Amino acid sequence: MTGSREPGGDAGADESDADLSASDVPAAEPAGDTEPPGDTGPVEAADPDQVTDPERLLALLWRDVRSGRRGPKPRLTLDDIVGAGTDLARDGGLHGLQDLTMRAVAKRLGVGAMTLYTYVPGRGDLVELMIDAAYGRRQRVDREAPWQERIRSHVQQTRQTYLDDPWLLTTDLWARPFGPNVLAATEEMLQALLDAGLDTFDVTTTRELLESFVFGAAGRAATAPLRARRLGRVPNAEELGRGSAAPGEAGERSFWAEHLPTADLPATKALWYGGAFRQDPAATFEAQLGRILRAIELLAERTRDR
Repeated sequence: MTGSREPGGDAGADESDADLSASDVPAAEPAGDTEPPGDTGPVEAADPDQVTDPERLLALLWRDVRSGRRGPKPRLTLDDIVGAGTDLARDGGLHGLQDLTMRAVAKRLGVGAMTLYTYVPGRGDLVELMIDAAYGRRQRVDREAPWQERIRSHVQQTRQTYLDDPWLLTTDLWARPFGPNVLAATEEMLQALLDAGLDTFDVTTTRELLESFVFGAAGRAATAPLRARRLGRVPNAEELGRGSAAPGEAGERSFWAEHLPTADLPATKALWYGGAFRQDPAATFEAQLGRILRAIELLAERTRDR
C-alpha cells in the first residue's frame, strides 16, 4: 500500500471470562444516554476526519482479542456501528460522508452519541472502519485463475465496490487503513502482478496505475448525473442505470449542438461526428482494461528478456 493512516487498540469488558473480540467490547459505557446540549463527544479532533486514537483503531480494525472481565453485556457491537455509519453514508450517495456524524449514527441505532464513543474513539476512526468493511464486501478472486483473469476480476470487483459505496470516492485512495480487508484486496493485486512476471518496481507502479484507473472510472460513473446537469440536460433512465454521462446521448443541447459546429476544434469535431463520444461506458471500461492488461503482458515479456 502507498501511505496510510496508522490505526490500533484497546478494549473493555463483557459478561464472560473468556477472550473477547474488540468488536464486541466497548470501553466503560456511561450510566445513561443523556448528553449535555451541544456535546459532540469526548476529545473529538478539530478535523473530524482525523483519526483520534491510532493505537486503538488498529485493534478495532483487526478485532484484536483481549481478556474479558465480568460486567454488563454490551448493547452494541462494533459491526452494528460500522453498519449504521455505512447505511447513512450510502443514503447520501457520493457525498454521503458530509452528513455522517457520531450523533447521526447514534440516532439511527437508538442510543446516545456518548455511548458510541465507548466503542469508537471518533468520526475519523469510524470512517476508517467503514472503508475496511466496504473492502470486505468484495468478492475475492480465484487464486488458481491465470493472472490476467485475477487482475480483471480484481478491477471489476473494485469498481463495483465504489459504485455500491460511492462515498468511498471522496476518501483518499492512497491513505487506506491497514485493515485486514484492505490488505487482502491489495495482496490479490500484488500476487497477480508478481505471477505475471513483473519485477518489484513494475509491480508497485503497475498496481498504482490500475488502482488509479478504476478509481477514476468509478468516479466518472458516480458523477454522471452532475455532469449531465452541467451540460444543460437531464440524464436519461439508461444513463442513470448504468452510470453514464457520455455527451451526445438523448437530450443534450448547448455546447455540442450550438457551439461545436463553429468552434475551431477539428480533432474534437472529427471524433464527435464519428461517434467516438457515444460509446457505451461499460464497453469503454472493458476496452481500456484490456489495453492495460496487454501492456502488462508486454512489460512482463520485456522483463523476461532482460
